[in-house]
Amino acid sequence: MTMANLARRGSTTPQQWGNKESTGTGTQSGRQACEICRERKVRCDRAEPRCGRCTRLSLRCGYDNKRRSTRDDLPAQLSQLEDRLAKAEALLSMPRSHTIPTPPHVEKPPTPTMIDPTMIEISQSANQPNNAMEMDISLPCETSLSSMDTNDMDLFTNCNDYPESSSGLSLDWTTLSLPLLEPTVSPTALTPPNISFPPHIMPPSGHEEEIAAWDLSALHQNYFDFIYYYLPFLSKERFTAELSTNGNSPAFLALSYAVALMGCTISVQYRHLQNTYYTMARNYAEQCEREAAEGGTANLNLFQALVFIIRFEIMDHKLTRAWLTLGRAVRMSKLMGLHQMDRNVKRDESSLDMGLYLPPTDDPMLLEERRRSFWGLYIFEGFVRVRTGMECDLGAADGFGIYLPSPGLLTSEFIPSKMPYLGNLTADPCPELSSFAGCVLMMELAIKCFDHGRLAEYASTRNGFWDSHYNLVRIIEERFAMLHMHLNAKSVREDPIAFSVYMNLRGTEIFFHEVAVKLVEQQGFPILAASESQKRSMAAAYKVASTMRLNWPCQQLDRDILNLQATFLAWPVVMAMKALSRELKGSPQLKNESTNSAVTSLRLLRAALDYIEEADGYWHSCTTNILAALQEWDETSGFDSSDI
Repeated sequence: MTMANLARRGSTTPQQWGNKESTGTGTQSGRQACEICRERKVRCDRAEPRCGRCTRLSLRCGYDNKRRSTRDDLPAQLSQLEDRLAKAEALLSMPRSHTIPTPPHVEKPPTPTMIDPTMIEISQSANQPNNAMEMDISLPCETSLSSMDTNDMDLFTNCNDYPESSSGLSLDWTTLSLPLLEPTVSPTALTPPNISFPPHIMPPSGHEEEIAAWDLSALHQNYFDFIYYYLPFLSKERFTAELSTNGNSPAFLALSYAVALMGCTISVQYRHLQNTYYTMARNYAEQCEREAAEGGTANLNLFQALVFIIRFEIMDHKLTRAWLTLGRAVRMSKLMGLHQMDRNVKRDESSLDMGLYLPPTDDPMLLEERRRSFWGLYIFEGFVRVRTGMECDLGAADGFGIYLPSPGLLTSEFIPSKMPYLGNLTADPCPELSSFAGCVLMMELAIKCFDHGRLAEYASTRNGFWDSHYNLVRIIEERFAMLHMHLNAKSVREDPIAFSVYMNLRGTEIFFHEVAVKLVEQQGFPILAASESQKRSMAAAYKVASTMRLNWPCQQLDRDILNLQATFLAWPVVMAMKALSRELKGSPQLKNESTNSAVTSLRLLRAALDYIEEADGYWHSCTTNILAALQEWDETSGFDSSDI
């Protein structure tokens, strides 16, 4: 700007500027810039009927009828805004209702002042906004503030100049009701929008006030998307059908909350609800027992709920509760006759009839669901027995009159394969076995080896130890041959059940051979008598370490294969560490290639144990001496664990 212009501007009186503003002839006109200049975001002199720029460039110039706000409008606009904020604060300060009405779903709102539910972006995360002002509300404005010319921007009126959304909506705080202002995705919300829930699914209680229907739906989906491939004994189609037709029964509610509990275990977002779902599942299971006169106990839903609860209690290190829940589930399975369901055992009418038999059915999917649920119970009972030494109440698996689980997903297209009883299974010919059936075979073998190990504890039973030992060597080789299709690197990486089966088969093999080595040492026999067992135990331990390395996750995720199977992988890891620790008895100065390999594998297994369990966990306490010896070895050899 030249000095002459400055002089001319300086000589203009405030009254003259006011006249220019009022007549619309000055650069401070109250009118907005012309549409062309506003669209291209350039300065406009606002001349009439065409601005100077459009005249110079021969462009089609035009103005809208909206007047630009001036300084004289600010007090009134500030007062109006303060009134609106006061009304919003008054609404927010009102006490929350325990029931949130569902806003009606409309294709096109009847008034332009209603807020479009589709324009509200609600993040369903655990960290919810503390109040309505923190909610992320997308205004239907196509022009961003950062892209506007600041000379043409008015903080209080320009939002009204923005093009409205396709639905013709604009945001008016004075028309918002309390339910729309509340963060309805809070864990304490009772009824979410557009979801109806039967009243007795949500009876008023301290626990169920934290449960939202969309949480249940999301957690159910978590099970079918992830957990199902670890526990494949619940049909999604049957579950969904009963949700709509039988969703109010206590047995189904117990199953619904138990499935949601499984979904919580893989979600940080919902982990705080684990105890709530656990309590609700157990409460409804007990309600079924109280209503046994109505047939509430003879129910597959209740039985599956108990199996899910057992799995959670095992994973949560609640072994005492797991054992008690196991007792209920085992007796229920016997009352319903699941352990003999395929043998067509004739009922003894002279005996006491409990009236708990499941209704007969020809549906192959439902029959398979019953079989898998029973075998899931068998697997969990076997794990608790090996872990605690308690006796199995289901009885010997050889006497079960129930077919092994068939391969395939539990869908309406499921076609079962002809499967034998476990007691009739042979290596030649061997049917096609699923990895879940492999888990059954693995658990049966683990129980046999566990019982075999007890023979070495008492002098009166040691006479038959070696006969049993060589018989089990043959059985172990047969089991590996039967399951060879699930024990390769590809299957172990892609199938979580195959991974668990392989790890626990190797852990069982280590346990079996270490019992023989220990007995030879106790009886003072030459170590050569146990050289073969020692060799096989070490080989199995190295394979456990190699398999753990193969499945080591790139980053810690709740859904990675180690976290999902944590407790069931800790036992083979500890068994491998015990076998490899034998190499630490020598001096670090005398280490050889075998010692180096053992120490390297021990470091990996130590890291794996730290990954799947807290430092003060049970399995860590089983390896205290091993970890101390490894630490001493590392310090003597100058190894820095931070270099791993």
